[in-house]
Amino acid sequence: MIRKMMVALGQENYEQVALEYAAQLSAVLNVHLVCTLFTEVPKGEDDDEQPQQRFAPVPVMNTARAACAKYQLEPNIRVVSGRSPQDICERARTVDILLLGIPESIKTDGLKLVYHRLDSILLRIMKPTIVVHEHAQSIKKILVVHDGHPRSDRVVEVASEIGERAKVPLVCLATGSTESLASETSQRMEEYLEFYPFPMEFQTQIGSSVAGIIETAPEYDCDLIAVPASKRGRLYEIIFNSITESVVKLAEHAVLVVPK
Repeated sequence: MIRKMMVALGQENYEQVALEYAAQLSAVLNVHLVCTLFTEVPKGEDDDEQPQQRFAPVPVMNTARAACAKYQLEPNIRVVSGRSPQDICERARTVDILLLGIPESIKTDGLKLVYHRLDSILLRIMKPTIVVHEHAQSIKKILVVHDGHPRSDRVVEVASEIGERAKVPLVCLATGSTESLASETSQRMEEYLEFYPFPMEFQTQIGSSVAGIIETAPEYDCDLIAVPASKRGRLYEIIFNSITESVVKLAEHAVLVVPK
């Protein structure tokens, strides 16, 4: 049961997008939102020898209060030092879902941010995580991906709870190495969701490549993509290296990554 979410904040514009998204989603789901402000300035890829810098938290705190007020949420704003993946994961242990922002400029400007921070968080985190891309706005339809492995069952559980409480439809995509395996997985998804009272459709797809999943989401007008955590390691490294237009295709989406 989702009761509390946390959004990780800093002073970047894309983090403000994640804040707006988190506040809106918290209001829709009627859950508590924790706004955690990490005051360290992110280092560049060549800045390892430079002293760590911090920024004044007050402007970001005011922005967080305004976002909470906009959606009639009780503000819970926490200011902490540190900004490492370990710091963020540690803070997320007491919530049900973590939300993070990501800039679309990442494709051409500093892929190290993905490799060293975002993917490091996704590898460590034990809670479902929503990665909010820079032009994501709200949830209207959810693409739920199941690759036939039991670890994907948890993806269906989390996505269906969000869908039911947000009153948005699901597109349930079952993938497999053959059509027979994909159909078998799709049937299990139908059985699990049999009594959920909201619209849903079921599709199958041979293969489970990241490129194929990204291509499928816009086809069904889905703006939240729910996937299992990568069993191969660095999910976003795979995304950005899979097809040239990956980032463009994800620009208006959020990605829900669910660990086992």
